[in-house]
Amino acid sequence: MAEKPKRPHLGLAQYPLLLTLEPEGHGLGGQVLELAGPEEVHVHQKDGILICDSFLLGQCLERERCPRHHTPNPFHWQMRRQADGVWLSIGTSAQQHLENLYCSTSHHSVKLVDKAGLSWTLNLNSMDLKPTQLYDRPVRWELLAAFEKGMWNHAFELRGRLYNVDLKKMTQRNVRTGFTRRILHRPIFRPPWRLAPHLRTGPGATLSSPSAIPGEDPQGTYWGPYPASWVPKAPVGTMYTLAEVAPAERAYETTCTLFHKTLAEDKALVLAVYRVRNDYLWQKYCGQKKFMAQIRPCASRRFLERHLFHGTMASKVQPICEMNFDPRVSGENGEAYGQGSYFATDASYSHTYAKLGEASLCHMFLAKVLVGRSARGKPRFRRPPPAHDGRLYDSCTDCAKKPQIFVIFDSCQCYPYFLIRYKLLSEPVAVDS
Repeated sequence: MAEKPKRPHLGLAQYPLLLTLEPEGHGLGGQVLELAGPEEVHVHQKDGILICDSFLLGQCLERERCPRHHTPNPFHWQMRRQADGVWLSIGTSAQQHLENLYCSTSHHSVKLVDKAGLSWTLNLNSMDLKPTQLYDRPVRWELLAAFEKGMWNHAFELRGRLYNVDLKKMTQRNVRTGFTRRILHRPIFRPPWRLAPHLRTGPGATLSSPSAIPGEDPQGTYWGPYPASWVPKAPVGTMYTLAEVAPAERAYETTCTLFHKTLAEDKALVLAVYRVRNDYLWQKYCGQKKFMAQIRPCASRRFLERHLFHGTMASKVQPICEMNFDPRVSGENGEAYGQGSYFATDASYSHTYAKLGEASLCHMFLAKVLVGRSARGKPRFRRPPPAHDGRLYDSCTDCAKKPQIFVIFDSCQCYPYFLIRYKLLSEPVAVDS
């Protein structure tokens, strides 16, 4: 059986902002810095306990003595072990995945899996979990938001018809005709990056806006040191550092907004965004950007750089972070517009190359790309064609008027700026991830 402790009426969430070292984080290799877990988290074993509003707002004075649940989010999914009656919390990523599915009225059941290869089917209406050999106890729970305010009945008008909703019976009645139907009540899912500014479930941090971080704007002309200076340099023996971006940062919001523009939130769930710091690659990129900017008019410099997507498999993440995108291996995924590295304006296109990895995870880069002047590409191109002035174009594309695909032939013209780790919602929920 699965249960969520009854949620407060607040409906907000945030990940904490401290960074902690994970030497082998998610098999990505290199130095990986991840967000630390919130302090003073505890979940009680008794039934019927609510999540603490005050803790979510950073105002609980009772701390570990608080009789309510202290969880990082205003929801928390657990499974009760049949052998000893202990409630076990599912993993951090699984919390977001399962909550997202639950909030959709189109999902009535979901498949759960664990690393041991076991699987269950969870009925999202009754909270029954089958088979029940390991986990049991079907428990129904209901949202308290309207009930706490005494709103057992609610009237509303839709398309000129007046309806009355009974929150006790969970029915909707047409006031004029008396026709009654059952309703399904689910909360609205809000991803961490939309909710992070509202909660204080972890240590606070001062976060910069894009205007305060040079290099975050693709239309800017910054070519100085790596902009996110708080991300430590790679230690001796490694080439790069991956630093998880806090959902409260504007960079996280911008990245997710671009990502979900073509990969809808009800299709894909962003689990983490990482900054990639590789000083060697960054210096090469900035040197190329400075050179390309200086040979063109000031008015056209803002079209020099773009932020574009590049989907890949998990095994290619480390080589890309270490040595950049390699135009020499373009034939692996086709070369319709030239024999180079491919980038796309739409995450949905790049997703076709983001192969499912362990725990059904997908990986996609949001890269900085110096597209400059573009010409329509051809399969035989190993470099851009010459322009009317005799100089080569800077990149190739699928369409000159409204390009969606760009091909780069020189690795100095791209940098793996952000790494997005995500999962398709159609995949089973990995409860221990």
